[in-house]
Amino acid sequence: MTWTNVFVETLKEWGEAIPEGTITSEDLAIYLGMTLGTGTGLDDPEGSIENLKDRIDYLVNEQSIVEQFLIESLLKFTSDYLESLNNNRGFRIISEENVIKTFEKNESEIPKAVKKTFEKAKSVEDYYKCEVVISQWEKIVANNFSRIKRTELVRKDMQSSMDRHDRFMDSLSEEDKDKTIGELRDKLKG
Repeated sequence: MTWTNVFVETLKEWGEAIPEGTITSEDLAIYLGMTLGTGTGLDDPEGSIENLKDRIDYLVNEQSIVEQFLIESLLKFTSDYLESLNNNRGFRIISEENVIKTFEKNESEIPKAVKKTFEKAKSVEDYYKCEVVISQWEKIVANNFSRIKRTELVRKDMQSSMDRHDRFMDSLSEEDKDKTIGELRDKLKG
């Protein structure tokens, strides 16, 4: 199992553990994908988790981003984002209130979606659901990325790195095996 596979499984497991009427794992995958440059992904929400996985694989395999670094960054970013759903609730309420006041000032009808968003932001039930969402994320991450599981992932990464090193060394001539990386680089340039 790779860091990416564990992250994807964590996202799926979390999606099944959270209450209805909250952010979904697909919504979160779209948001995370957008932060990694995939575009909106709104045209295929069901495929958003697989699209996110493909983007992570591309960044790791084609752009040489260290997989552990990327996944640990996504874990932190996701935790911060989910916490912001409640931490920024007061700001959201004030913002929605200002939008409603603008509609009223212009004597315009307030769209149902705006009213719904405002009422949801003020709802104790929504606040509680967001706490469940955060709590489930923390619980699943703590299990799937426990100290021992991270150690196992790092061990596999080290083994894979050693295997790549061995293949690289085997590809060199006997003469090149005694050269430094700088000398090899110069040889390739020249």
